[in-house]
Amino acid sequence: MGKRLLERELRKVRRFAFRGHSSAYRYIREHFEQITAAGFGSDDGPPWQKLVELLTRAGQLNAKRQPLKAPAVAAVFKRVRRDVAKERSYQLTGVKPARHQPSRALATWQPPVARSPPAAHSGSPGQAVASPPARASPNPPVSGAVPGEDSFDRAFRRLAERSGR
Repeated sequence: MGKRLLERELRKVRRFAFRGHSSAYRYIREHFEQITAAGFGSDDGPPWQKLVELLTRAGQLNAKRQPLKAPAVAAVFKRVRRDVAKERSYQLTGVKPARHQPSRALATWQPPVARSPPAAHSGSPGQAVASPPARASPNPPVSGAVPGEDSFDRAFRRLAERSGR
């Protein structure tokens, strides 16, 4: 293949390398090493507005053909940094990173925990095994309750007493 033909084919490949992404994404991706070497993306690096100015000088505009804004450029840079890290990880390990599959469970959900039964006290043969102490009822008895009366009957009885019936 001739040198000119090879250059032309490489230009075609580069042009479609990041198809589906914005021109700012493609520009930052192509110049990622120089941009990170300049300190962008680090905590003590230059402000994003400086990168916006560099991209504007390079002729980058947003999808509406308007000048770029710093928050949008910061988001694009972070996306490029994430994608480059994934690509480098793949090159080093040969394992493609799994796609993030969000869970349908709530973030606060925890699986129910089974309670173990109280341990039986095993004494020597011939000794009786003591039963666990009786637990207090979760609903303490109501004063003036009639034996065998449920809460519904008790509520009607109270209403009747209060209304004078």
